[in-house]
Amino acid sequence: MNNILIMGASSGIGLATTKLALEGDLRCCLFLVLLGRCPSHDRLVKIAGDARDADHVRGAMSGIDVVVQVLGVPLNLQAILGPDRPIFGSDQGPRG
Repeated sequence: MNNILIMGASSGIGLATTKLALEGDLRCCLFLVLLGRCPSHDRLVKIAGDARDADHVRGAMSGIDVVVQVLGVPLNLQAILGPDRPIFGSDQGPRG
């Protein structure tokens, strides 16, 4: 089973991404400030954290295969994760 971390899953694109991922065979970890604003499911784990805090993001990344960041604000994942981890953007190929 693949593990996906969705940052910004409480509404909009993030919530829609969560619902689609759960229709497949994915284990979803939702990185949220407000834990109550998302659905419950047996393959869903809610993680409280602040995306502006690098330690929170690194902690949420443990055991994760894919990150979907739909916070609606810029977030420099490369600076948080380090230069050895490839980052893919929706509008370009691998960065880093």
